[in-house]
Amino acid sequence: MNVNVNLAFLSLSILYIAFLNVMFLKKGHIKTFELDTFGKLIKLNLIGILLEFGCIFTIKYSSSEILIEIVNRLFLLYLVTFVFLFSLYVFSISFDKVNKKNNTLRMIIMLMYLFSVFLIFYLKLDIYNKNNIIYSYGPSTNVVYIISTICVILCFVSMIKNYKELKSKKYLPLFVFIIGGSVVALIQKINPALTLATSMEAYLLMIMYHTIENPDMKILEEVHRAKEISDNANEEKTMFLYNMTN
Repeated sequence: MNVNVNLAFLSLSILYIAFLNVMFLKKGHIKTFELDTFGKLIKLNLIGILLEFGCIFTIKYSSSEILIEIVNRLFLLYLVTFVFLFSLYVFSISFDKVNKKNNTLRMIIMLMYLFSVFLIFYLKLDIYNKNNIIYSYGPSTNVVYIISTICVILCFVSMIKNYKELKSKKYLPLFVFIIGGSVVALIQKINPALTLATSMEAYLLMIMYHTIENPDMKILEEVHRAKEISDNANEEKTMFLYNMTN
C-alpha cells in the first residue's frame, strides 16, 4: 500500500467511525436483529482500521516476521468477517419471516465463513515492502476476494428475490456495497498498493446509520406514556358508565 495515502484515508476513517460508535452507544435503541448487526459492524470496522494501522507499522518497523504475518492474517480475517456479517444484515431485511429455507441459507453462510477462516490461516501469505509501498498478496489474500464475490452474489440474489422492496431505503447500503466494493476491487487490481476497503466500509456504515430503522427511544416512551393515560381514561369512563347503569 502507498503508506502516506493509506494513512490519510485511515486517519479520516477512524475519526468518523469512533464518533459513530460513541453516538450509537449513547442513543437508546429497540433491540432488533438489524440494529444489533449494525452495532457489531461499526465495532468491527473500528477494529479493522486499527488492524490496518497495525499492518502498516509492523511491516515498516517490526523485525518479527511472525508478528507481521499474524497481524496481516488477522486483517484478512476482519475483511471476511465484515462481508459475512453484512450479508446476514441483507438477508434479515430481505426475508422478514423465519423459515427453514432461510435458516438453511444462514447455515451455509456460517459454514462458508468457518471454511474461509481456515483457508486464511492455512494458505500462504506474502508481503511486498519496497519503495514505501506495502501490501499483502498470495493465496490467503485471494480467499478474501473469492469469498467477498460469492457473498455479493448471494446478497444480489436476495435483493432480486425481494424486488418489490428495491425502492426501500434499507437497500441503499447494499447498492453502495456492490458498486463501492467493485470500484475498490478494480482499483486494488490495478494498484494493489492502494487499499481502500476499510475506508469504503466506514462510508457504507455512515449510510446505514441514516437508513436503518432506528426509532428514537424518547419518542417511544412518550407514545407509551400517552397510551397509558388513554387506557386509564377509558377505564375510568367504563367504570363511570357501569356505576351509572347500576
